[in-house]
Amino acid sequence: MNKYLFLFLLICYITPTNTVQSIVTVEDDIITGVSLPDWGTVCVASDVRGGPDEMYDTRYSVWVGQVVRLHDQSRLDGTWVSIGAAQWMPLRNLCWSND
Repeated sequence: MNKYLFLFLLICYITPTNTVQSIVTVEDDIITGVSLPDWGTVCVASDVRGGPDEMYDTRYSVWVGQVVRLHDQSRLDGTWVSIGAAQWMPLRNLCWSND
């Protein structure tokens, strides 16, 4: 009987759920939290760089109102966000998007 209970618990543990929600802190419509939503709106026109720091080269720019996919925050202090492979911008330049 214990092996069936173990199997049931294992299946429940590895089965993905859709109840996970992002927790974000928004102050004056600017994202400042640690967990990210899936999408963000650019509130301040920004250079997109090849890494999470201003020492990286600018790859292109995003404009105010553009909606971008958010992937991950920089690990050291979370002040930069990845919007694609080797595409980073300051997190403070994004607003919450309901898309």
